[in-house]
Amino acid sequence: MCTFADQGMPHTYVVRGSQNYLVDLEKETCTCPDHARGHTCKHLLAAVLLERGEKKAVQRMNEAVKAA
Repeated sequence: MCTFADQGMPHTYVVRGSQNYLVDLEKETCTCPDHARGHTCKHLLAAVLLERGEKKAVQRMNEAVKAA
């Protein structure tokens, strides 16, 4: 599960799995061991996909409001 970390930290998510990891999309960082080894981790990818989905949802909502 991937959620916003805090309202005051845009583009920052908590990705929950066997442990919780903090992902910062602006800095492209994650607190997991794979990222520490220099790999692009699944937690970073999950946060990117969530953010893209949220942007698309807002865009669709704005289009629906304009059409009404």
